Amino acid sequence: MISIGIDICNVKRFDRLKENRAFLKRVFAESELEICLKRKRISECLAVRFAAKEAFVKAIGTGIRDGIKLREIVIRKNEIEFFKKSIKIGAVFALLSSILVAGVGDFHAKEVSHTQPTKLAAMESLWETKKDAPMYLLLIPDPANERNSVEALGIPSMLSILAGQKEIKGLKEFPPTERPPVTPTFLSFRLMVGLGFVFILLSLWVLVKFKTLENRRILLRLLLWSIPLPYIAAQLGWIVAEVGRQPWIVYGLLKTADAVSKAVEPSQVLSSLIVFTLFYGALGIIDIYLLAKYARKGPEPKEV
Repeated sequence: MISIGIDICNVKRFDRLKENRAFLKRVFAESELEICLKRKRISECLAVRFAAKEAFVKAIGTGIRDGIKLREIVIRKNEIEFFKKSIKIGAVFALLSSILVAGVGDFHAKEVSHTQPTKLAAMESLWETKKDAPMYLLLIPDPANERNSVEALGIPSMLSILAGQKEIKGLKEFPPTERPPVTPTFLSFRLMVGLGFVFILLSLWVLVKFKTLENRRILLRLLLWSIPLPYIAAQLGWIVAEVGRQPWIVYGLLKTADAVSKAVEPSQVLSSLIVFTLFYGALGIIDIYLLAKYARKGPEPKEV
């Protein structure tokens, strides 16, 4: 059975009612008030939601006297048109930029294979020198025994193709003291690349399902949970870059242990690290706060 309900509200009525906190709490949920009271046109926002609630009550053929409280009817979807326009721009940008980053990453992989062969070997946990080296999709390093405990789902010659050279040197070609930490380098690289593919797939999913996007609850939740992922991917990239070049600070010329400045006290290094951590941590907190604040507030209405 399908029913239809309709209701019309006088917006000016809510110019007075918006100051009545008891009325607002009786009629609107906290999440609704949080949205409307931050809008420029508060009365219009409240009136629209009130009309929708009244229409719903009429549609189901009951009323407040039958036990339904208006504040329990929450109008969740709003600003659909604005949302779809903005997310389409974001999805297109994310797709193009993710593909571009993958291309830049492929270029750097070839560069690393020639200039920092130990980093490339650690990134792929390659222990033995191989020609037409495969890439294993499932791999678990075992640095203690200089091998991999699991190697499965190999793609023939893929590592050699990506590196741009037929023969790839393994970690055993280099003294143990000149190898980077394998496990953190390998895991950081795999996670970073994996997140890159996640960004591409999510962007494509949004564009494919764009017409009914507002009804795709699973996709919308995934997009919300994915907000921190680009930041994580960037940090993983830095781990690969900095941990992967160890023990060198200038590859093949100067080791990190030999580059420690004798003019700088350990306390100075620690204090600067603490200051930078607190400063950028504060920026991160402000960023998250502003994202949440203006997402809840929503766009300013167009002037008519």
